[in-house]
Amino acid sequence: SLLMKLLQESAGTTEGQYKAVMLGNLATIYQGMGDYKSAREKYEEVKKIFEDLGDRSNVAITLHQLGNVHYQQGDYPAAVEKYQASLEIEQELGNKAGIASALHQLGAIHQDQGDYPAAVEKYQASLEIERELGNKAGIAQSLHQLGMVHQRQGDLSAALEKLLQARAIFEQIGAKPNLAVADRNIARIRSKM
Repeated sequence: SLLMKLLQESAGTTEGQYKAVMLGNLATIYQGMGDYKSAREKYEEVKKIFEDLGDRSNVAITLHQLGNVHYQQGDYPAAVEKYQASLEIEQELGNKAGIASALHQLGAIHQDQGDYPAAVEKYQASLEIERELGNKAGIAQSLHQLGMVHQRQGDLSAALEKLLQARAIFEQIGAKPNLAVADRNIARIRSKM
């Protein structure tokens, strides 16, 4: 596409942070198209640029993006490695939003793998930070995922409680797609009860 051609050309003629941003945009497009190999290659280039610049914050963000690509491919060991590396940098920098995000993603992997106690632990830790930050979207996401874990564990009343809390926040912040998902999950649980 023209956009990709322009980004590729821009990345070729710039350097430093601007080049990293162009390559990052390209990586995001590749990721969206499902071309995970190209996305990984571009994110690796981005990470190298930020490492060379000593920009630890953007290294952590790029590691998180690499984790997302591996996660989308179902490569959980590689995703965990990237999220963990991102988490460690975010902890060093004291970036609570980044810490919460990495913990949430690690929770999602544990959930997918059926390790529900570990998933609950990560989501709960993420939730506490999101509450501290006052990030309503993050709070709702963590509550929703905790509800889904409780459902998988067969604790329908705890699941319903968390999902209703999440739903109220999704409604409050106008997150319609999330609201629709929460409504479907709530209906599913109520029909089982």
